[in-house]
Amino acid sequence: MKILVIGAHGRVGQRIVNQLNDKGDNVLAGLRDEAQFSTFNGEHITPILLDIQQTTVAALSAQMAGVDAVVFSAGAGGGGYDRTMLIDLDGAVKAMQATEQAGIKRFVMVSAMGTSSRATCGCDSAILRR
Repeated sequence: MKILVIGAHGRVGQRIVNQLNDKGDNVLAGLRDEAQFSTFNGEHITPILLDIQQTTVAALSAQMAGVDAVVFSAGAGGGGYDRTMLIDLDGAVKAMQATEQAGIKRFVMVSAMGTSSRATCGCDSAILRR
């Protein structure tokens, strides 16, 4: 199976990529910076440049050509409200739309505990009303 992992450089993303590689799946490791390419050296891993903040749905869909499944593991990592909205929300929506546009039926979203509501995710309610 050919699987694209968006956010492959993160702690969870690296574990996913390495586990898929060990299983023998062909993995496209989506990385936002070419300097991160050296992180991966598995036999079945191909690093690709993929900055979820900068890409468009159409460009992302094109990068998904031939992919069987997408794993979204990108996150702002506590980088502030604006960055969280750009990556964790807008990036996730772009990834879902691109996956659908590419005709891919398998999409896995990696999330976190305590994010089931805005009240429990640590977001300030005044910020959410803007």
